[in-house]
Amino acid sequence: MRLTVLFLFCLLALPARAEDFLRAPVLMEQAGVICGIDSAGHAPAPETEAGEILLVDQSADIDVETRLVPARLGLSFGWRLRLQEGASLSGLTIVVRHPPLGLRGLTEQRWPTELSDRAQSLDLFKFEYPHELELGTWILELRQGDAVLARQSFEVVPEWAAIDVIEACFGLVVS
Repeated sequence: MRLTVLFLFCLLALPARAEDFLRAPVLMEQAGVICGIDSAGHAPAPETEAGEILLVDQSADIDVETRLVPARLGLSFGWRLRLQEGASLSGLTIVVRHPPLGLRGLTEQRWPTELSDRAQSLDLFKFEYPHELELGTWILELRQGDAVLARQSFEVVPEWAAIDVIEACFGLVVS
């Protein structure tokens, strides 16, 4: 009985999470963890903590389709989106909401993105610095102005809580 009460208390203590969704004409191909991705350069992004974003190979694979992300340097997580055939959208922005990061306690970062019906767009967040390894809910959104067209949440957890992802990315884990 005590464990049941404790479990229910813990569930009630979790923060409320916005629902994940997609609005037409946006389509999600995949979402999850990318084990390792190289930068193809950088682009200015003044509304991010670093002031820039990594440019990545848009054909890179999402290695593990999951919403559970181990907090480990070098891992990335995100989604691959495209538009329905014949659709066209402009003025799109990726917004990442997360627990407070860095000295400024930043909780949101954003950068412009493009999406088409002819090519997929890979949008991700890569853990590059130790202070980014904040546990909790991280939310990716695709916005056009104030309208949210897509939302996907991820839970960043200690490595041991997503051992299957660690094993898929790095091989057998010896305890």
